Amino acid sequence: SHDHLDYHKSFKDYKAAKMRLFSDLLPNGEKYTAIVNTDFEDSKDFLGRARKKGNTIVKIGNSKTSDIKIKSIKTRPDGQNVCVNIFGEDYDLSLNVYGEFQVYNLLTALVFVMKTIDMQKHSLKDIVELLPEVTPPPGRMQLIDGHPRRAKVFVDYAHTPDALEKALVNLRKHTSGRLICVFGCGGDRDSEKRPLMGKVAKKYADIGIVTDDNPRSEDPQKIRADILKSIPDAKDIGDRSHAIAEAIKSATEGDSVVIAGKGHERGQIIGNQTMPFFDEDEVRKAYRFL
Repeated sequence: SHDHLDYHKSFKDYKAAKMRLFSDLLPNGEKYTAIVNTDFEDSKDFLGRARKKGNTIVKIGNSKTSDIKIKSIKTRPDGQNVCVNIFGEDYDLSLNVYGEFQVYNLLTALVFVMKTIDMQKHSLKDIVELLPEVTPPPGRMQLIDGHPRRAKVFVDYAHTPDALEKALVNLRKHTSGRLICVFGCGGDRDSEKRPLMGKVAKKYADIGIVTDDNPRSEDPQKIRADILKSIPDAKDIGDRSHAIAEAIKSATEGDSVVIAGKGHERGQIIGNQTMPFFDEDEVRKAYRFL
């Protein structure tokens, strides 16, 4: 995705760096496992590398040849119902996570567990039965309970066009009302993604609020202006605390709010200083003033 391109410079270089996980770090032989999501376009290259190294391969996806085949995903207001075939066995799972990508994350984690514990002491069913107990890590599509008007408010680390699109597209499925998105872009980083982020928010959110997100040494107003070129009808609220409060105040029952970009981070980088700032705390503070 359009992430870290300020470092890698191109998708080709970025892909080559990811490939090193398989080519350099994963040893040869079937004792070692390559877990590949076959639902993304470059998966064949990663599968090919794993085959050349003689690794055990576990494929996750929608295809008939997947070892872990996702048969259906149905959203609920409070999560997702997933039908999945895992190594030949069908399971109906009630998961307490939001977003299809979280389903892939959970199933990948399932394989990691299977490959790192003594499976003679545990059955696959034992592990699968734990999946409904899993909740997202802090800042990853994290639901912040307590909105006085019963809107759903999420804090998410999405800070690239691809990640923001996934977050908004998936939250739309859990939203009967409006989808409100608070987001920004970091300074001294890939500037090409700024209008792309705005374009994504304009396409998938009902209300966009553009705010500051680690401006570093750049002029925050200039960063926001770069974003606003592709979402001119968005609200421009530089102070992130005020932007979050505005989103919380405008939301009502049926609406969903996503505070994107910082996730678990506990600081706002301005110039060469990191000021204390935590999106979750700001959300809860805004609740108290409703």
